[in-house]
Amino acid sequence: ILVHKNLPILRRDEIKTFLQEMNTWFGVRYPPPTPSMSLFAAYDGEKDVIFS
Repeated sequence: ILVHKNLPILRRDEIKTFLQEMNTWFGVRYPPPTPSMSLFAAYDGEKDVIFS
């Protein structure tokens, strides 16, 4: 699991927007066909956005 400490902390209602922006940045499909095929964002409490 790679934790991006430099990313801004996001509220739960911002996660969807963040993932939509990732589509533009990285050309990824959201939701990914399977978790193993694309970057997959999870929210860990109120700490950081985590990509696994």
